Amino acid sequence: MDYLSSGNRYAYLSLADLLTAREQFHAHLVHKRHVIGTAVGRYLIRKGDPYPNREGDQPRRAGKKPPRTIEESEIRDYSWPCVLVFVDKWIDESEFGKGEVAQSDYVPKTIYMPDGKAVPICLVLAPRLLTPPDERPSPVFDNPALLQGGHPIAATTQHVDYRGTAGCLLTDGHKVYVLTARHVAGAPGNVIPSIGTSSALQLSRVPFENVYAPWPGKHAFVNFDVGLIEVEDLTKWSSGIESIGPIGPMATLSTYNLSLNLIGCPVRAHGASSGRLAGRIAALFYRYKAVGGFDYMSDFLIAGRGDSPLPTLPGDSGTLWVVDSDEDGYESNQPIAVQWGGTVLGAQERQTTFALASNLSTVCRELNVDVYRGSDVAAFEYWGKIGHTKIAVLATRFVRNPTLKEFLRVNRTNLGLVANFPDNKWVGGRHDEGPNHYSDVDLSLGDVKSLEELTPNATKLDPNVWIQYYADLEDAGGELSHGLLPFRVWQVFKRLREIVGSNLDEKEKADQIIAGMGILAHYIGDSCQPLHSSYLTHGDPFRHPEDGSKSDEMLPFKTGYGTGVHGAYESDMVKTKASKLQTLLNASPTDHGFDTLVETGREAGWAALQLMHRSRATLPPMDIVNAYAKAVKHQQDTNDALWSKFADQTAAVMIDGCSVLAMLWDSAWANGGDEIDSGELVERKIHDLEAVCKPNGDFMPSLSLDDIEGDL
Repeated sequence: MDYLSSGNRYAYLSLADLLTAREQFHAHLVHKRHVIGTAVGRYLIRKGDPYPNREGDQPRRAGKKPPRTIEESEIRDYSWPCVLVFVDKWIDESEFGKGEVAQSDYVPKTIYMPDGKAVPICLVLAPRLLTPPDERPSPVFDNPALLQGGHPIAATTQHVDYRGTAGCLLTDGHKVYVLTARHVAGAPGNVIPSIGTSSALQLSRVPFENVYAPWPGKHAFVNFDVGLIEVEDLTKWSSGIESIGPIGPMATLSTYNLSLNLIGCPVRAHGASSGRLAGRIAALFYRYKAVGGFDYMSDFLIAGRGDSPLPTLPGDSGTLWVVDSDEDGYESNQPIAVQWGGTVLGAQERQTTFALASNLSTVCRELNVDVYRGSDVAAFEYWGKIGHTKIAVLATRFVRNPTLKEFLRVNRTNLGLVANFPDNKWVGGRHDEGPNHYSDVDLSLGDVKSLEELTPNATKLDPNVWIQYYADLEDAGGELSHGLLPFRVWQVFKRLREIVGSNLDEKEKADQIIAGMGILAHYIGDSCQPLHSSYLTHGDPFRHPEDGSKSDEMLPFKTGYGTGVHGAYESDMVKTKASKLQTLLNASPTDHGFDTLVETGREAGWAALQLMHRSRATLPPMDIVNAYAKAVKHQQDTNDALWSKFADQTAAVMIDGCSVLAMLWDSAWANGGDEIDSGELVERKIHDLEAVCKPNGDFMPSLSLDDIEGDL
């Protein structure tokens, strides 16, 4: 060992050290033949290279080394900090000074600094290609009930069409804006159809030293291309991201905490042109061009993940990238960057597309805005929003009647909003609304048969039978709230079918049809939630909460074994796993699969009761209770425990709910829907639907089990 040598000590280099070295030698490097750009990051190891031996020595590959490329290399745990130098041609070091390549064009392996530090250079083959990647079919959007991040944005300026992507919502504390690319948003005051008006809050380029002082970067600009669009109607927007779900708190990065730990960080996004994207941060501060003596750089160079290239396309500008990590210390879906462009690097036989993105923290700081994570109408955080909104939207795929399908398609936003009215506007505002959302049909006690046993077919579906059941159950020592969910579906369907075939004014009829179909979506959403049709909704009332031992009598409400399961499964699990659930739902079929339609409210109520039965068979409530209680006992994360066991079943019951809902919509429409004036089969005004569904109105009145028979 040479005790007097300081060694390379590369691992101790900081991001500031790399930027200083790059700043001093960037001009020298880019003037070498075939060098096209520089960045900072961690050393790329060829995937075929062996690992170091126990002494830490790196075995050398015999013969000439193949070109090092980003897609054929990887970041290993011993990858040291370095300056990345991108070249458009790979030349073996033995060929310099022989023929067309001068010795002076050789890129050294190390930069030596005045303070004695040595900074390694990692040479990467990445010729810049001027041809854009091949176009692919535009992604099929999930018809979100609410507009959200990932939505396409189109604008026309000087007769030229521009395409971009809605990144996320931002707010200055007063107004809410959509984040997108500046070249799409256009000049302040430019009207973007169905979105809003371009704001004066925009960014194009900012001197590097203004953004990242005191880090060195003279004569260099950080490129942004960010524009904000003032939202026209916030009630039409969700704060989530298509195929990702709700976003977490922003990953705040500055010179105080921005480090090389970001290299390799997994990120994901949803571009309007490319759809779902999975990538990783490959390099920081990529200097990609020089104009008039000034260099331009991008905060992040984002590559594909694993062996898969990043399929980003034109039209993805404005896309929001979020951290995609389950490691401790990372909250779900933290927004980290906004994409403003892309570059294609690689040989002609192997083209690789990279995203160029800006630090979202800097964008928010420079524009004095913050990430907007939702309000009551824009939140996307629990079964109510996902279960009701999502089912209302997904069910439009299953509808068979082409006229109705198109009518619902243009009203998908309205359907999702109205589907939540029973929870948001009626519960608490209507005295008898609560029991309409559930029916515990699976409890038998002693000689008292369960409601499901007492209702073996549609003709036996009778509110008087249910009233008698609750009385008999109480005499037997049991107690349940008098839920009436199948009768609520019966009532709503009957009225909806009457509206479709009525002589109402065409505008009034169209409004009431969309309102009625949205309201029906809510109760079908309840019907396919297993805990909404079971006495186990808040745990097992026949087991003691301490140890799960059997109780000789039915325990009071919310005091049994596994109490808390309802909120844990229906709210917490679905909230934290929303994006994964949405991915499963995206694979749903496109036909409701029913051979015949129904004509009466009784048949509709029976369809709901059968859906409730199938949902509990697919996902038994007792299984949910036991899994939750076990996770609590062992101090496990209940969200992960429940999701790992019930992810597929949760998606399956929701898809089943979609199919039943679409069948009921088709059935109601068959009572004269095709005779409605086509001029009214357009998007309805949300304020008109709110007027139809006001809590103190008589539209779909909320009735108790004792009173509903006269309305059936």
